[in-house]
Amino acid sequence: MRIAIRRRRIQQNRILLLLLLMIPICLSGCGKMEENIETENMAESEFIMADTDVIYDVEVETSILDVPDHCLGVQYDGERAVAFYSMYDESAYAYDGNLYEYDIFNDSFQILLKELPQELINGNMIWYRTTGGHYYVYNKQSFYCLDEDGEELCWQHIEGELVQIAETRGQDIVMLFYDSGHYLYHLGLFYLEEKKLEDKGQLTEVDAIYHIAPGYKEDVLILNSRDGIYDINLDTMQRTYYLKWDTISYNPTQGKIMDYRQTGNGECELLTYSYDKDRYYRDLLAVKSFDEEGRSIITYRTGYATDSMKNMVVAFNQSQSEYYVVLESSQLGSAMDDGQKNAIEIAAGRGPDLIDDSALNNIYDLIRQGALEDLSPYIADSKINTEDYFPAAFARLSVDGGTYGICYEQGVRMTYMDKKMFTDTEDMDISTLLYCLETYEKDKVVFNNQYIYIPLKILNYYLELSDDLYGMIDWENHTCDFDNPLWYRMLETANRYGFRNGRNNYEDVAYLGFFTDFPSYMEGDNDARNDHMIPVGHPVEDTMSPVLHLTAIGINSQSPNKEGAWAFLEFCLSQTAQDQTSYFPVKRDVFERRAKKALENLAMADRPITQAQIDELTNLLENGRADSIRNLHPLAIIVEECDSYFNGDKSAEEVTRIIENRVGLYLQEMD
Repeated sequence: MRIAIRRRRIQQNRILLLLLLMIPICLSGCGKMEENIETENMAESEFIMADTDVIYDVEVETSILDVPDHCLGVQYDGERAVAFYSMYDESAYAYDGNLYEYDIFNDSFQILLKELPQELINGNMIWYRTTGGHYYVYNKQSFYCLDEDGEELCWQHIEGELVQIAETRGQDIVMLFYDSGHYLYHLGLFYLEEKKLEDKGQLTEVDAIYHIAPGYKEDVLILNSRDGIYDINLDTMQRTYYLKWDTISYNPTQGKIMDYRQTGNGECELLTYSYDKDRYYRDLLAVKSFDEEGRSIITYRTGYATDSMKNMVVAFNQSQSEYYVVLESSQLGSAMDDGQKNAIEIAAGRGPDLIDDSALNNIYDLIRQGALEDLSPYIADSKINTEDYFPAAFARLSVDGGTYGICYEQGVRMTYMDKKMFTDTEDMDISTLLYCLETYEKDKVVFNNQYIYIPLKILNYYLELSDDLYGMIDWENHTCDFDNPLWYRMLETANRYGFRNGRNNYEDVAYLGFFTDFPSYMEGDNDARNDHMIPVGHPVEDTMSPVLHLTAIGINSQSPNKEGAWAFLEFCLSQTAQDQTSYFPVKRDVFERRAKKALENLAMADRPITQAQIDELTNLLENGRADSIRNLHPLAIIVEECDSYFNGDKSAEEVTRIIENRVGLYLQEMD
């Protein structure tokens, strides 16, 4: 989906709608909402995208608010940010019966209501004041409506879990409910005059709604969902999207949005509650427009837009006057389907300018077909010295002497195993590893319970690093042979150590460490060794190796914007970009500076990181390997077919014959 879509401008006074959004998507003079949006009856999962004629980004300033204890709610009242709270009388072991209002910015308070029932002002209730002066007080199961003097107008028992309320333009109240039995959200509409609650329908997001707020006309605006910001028609449940979170730098999951207000000049203030620190924050969001700078648009498509990736894109856009990168991401749960669509699109000579391997299912085939640009000439003509980087920066998509992708950060996976299983790990290979697993005498063991290592996962552990699956595939002659003792040993040991229902109390023989920063490595390495585990790694050919977790970004060979696409990749390897990676940087000197800081900052930890651990981690990153991209398709066939063996439906010999036929056919089609 392109966010940088063009649409015509309309009159200035229509800016109000878009500035009602939690993060406004427009500045004065930018693209506006049309007088009417044409709609059709659509399925719940479909939507209309409100197009814009500019590109936006967000700057955020955050301050901590000193909100009184026993806070009952935070919201904006015109220009003021206010908190409703109650005071606890320690001598009487009860609340004092008053509702207080605290003006956060002016540091002043007043008593709003007196002699209230205890059930309305205890810490479990949330207060919400409407524009008409009514008070709505609620918790998960109860909803009260009070007039401006605190007199009860009505009470409603809630079936389910009431999460949040918001006032509509017609001054009715929209209620957001959560059905924990079915893991679904749905909306209700409470009519004050009739004192009636009507169920309006189910939302499609699962565990993904963060905030609701008044919308356009009398609809409700879902201000903060996992997908983005949209209006929802309460009669048809049809959505109109205004902003996708994957396209901007702001992270909407850092806390619960309590309220917001427009401050002018395209800025918006949020009141945010932080779950982890029990603190309130005031976020001032400033929207920047790049409409008039005349930049060339570069599209970058990924399977999942991480915060690190967003920050990289934002930093590039802020540093550039010639190019602007628009980040496109798969929707939740659709990455596999999108990967196939993206591959077809790129193979057909279309698609984005930049794409990474998380957005593609068959990247090796695309490289063979010439769909991705060889970056070797670009690297040679640049100021990049490959010796300044870990091998991971260029190795992920290195095929047949070409480099088809750049990695800007790296994580590492290391498998630790019970040291009682081994006498010597110095010259271990796949055959030795299998022998150790075969001869281990302890009963009631599994590979790993925590990560549910079923037999298929263990089989993948054996095979993922080996480019030719230990000689079972002959890539040169396009043939395969799985009918050998090594293969059957893999099947047997995977079956023996695989997690299944009823084995959840079995003892683990392996610890899976995934390390992205120095604290995670320190803690994981210490925990594994305290559990009598030693680092073993993953089998590959005649040795064992750590696995590098990498995302490689490549250039579409049919892109009309190759210079701009390369400018972004070059930026990803720059000092500026490497300084802000979330995972380990691929630039050596940046890694070394972080290592030095880790030694200083973690010196006072219960189990501080040591120089020996830093050296070992450096060795893992220097010598680790990424999983093979060439064996991805054969592995998919193997995983699909071996399921019937592990379930007991077919014999090992039957499954092996089917795998040989299918993999052999795939290899023949490569001619």
